[in-house]
Amino acid sequence: MSTTRKPTFVIGIIFMAAAVGFLVKSALNTRAGLPETTIEQLVDGDAAARLDAANTFLSPSTDELRAQIPADLAQAIHWDQDIEHRQELIELFQQRLNILMNPDLEGYIAHIAALTGQTPIQVRAGLSDRFIERWDTDTRIFKEASFATDQCLLTPGDSANTQSGGTVIAKRDPGVYQTARLLADPNTPRAEIQVPIMIAVTMNGQGHTLVLELVMGFVWNESRNTWIPHVVAFRDPTSLEERLPVPWI
Repeated sequence: MSTTRKPTFVIGIIFMAAAVGFLVKSALNTRAGLPETTIEQLVDGDAAARLDAANTFLSPSTDELRAQIPADLAQAIHWDQDIEHRQELIELFQQRLNILMNPDLEGYIAHIAALTGQTPIQVRAGLSDRFIERWDTDTRIFKEASFATDQCLLTPGDSANTQSGGTVIAKRDPGVYQTARLLADPNTPRAEIQVPIMIAVTMNGQGHTLVLELVMGFVWNESRNTWIPHVVAFRDPTSLEERLPVPWI
């Protein structure tokens, strides 16, 4: 397995005597293909520490290595608190990561149909024309990403929807996964897997390498006896990056 060393950088925690507010920006979307929420705040110390400690990244330098990364990351996941249906969640995470890293539109549609009980025709109808048109462009961000094996964390809750610090850009279920009813019940179990991710982006015509935290959130569907993805997010715990890329779910 090819590994990549992250660029050396120091993450500083800035303490401020005066109270500092935060800014919340929202852009509503009802169809897949648009970002939903950005939260900008102070430093997220826990996430910053995880990124600082991440040193071994799996790099998809060949198709064979790319295909192996989801299984390797699933085996590397650790947890501080156990949750119900943990093995089912890890297996779904591996399936989801495989789809993100090896994007195939028909396979993506079939995956959603299997999770939700919809037909592929119904799933496709819930995808915007723009989402389908930009499939190759928007999915490249995961296809070419490197993932850290030493800081993969499974945790209960939904940190992408909380004000824990840093900058978060989150893509939530626009309706194709049918999670609105599940999330409306505060007692429905939620869990997420956080993985340091290294991605190459172009900003202002120049290439940059970003080391962020990928957050994949899931909610339990009791009637279907399965976890359902409800959010994918990128987190910059220090808010040092000027702009974050938009993930896709």
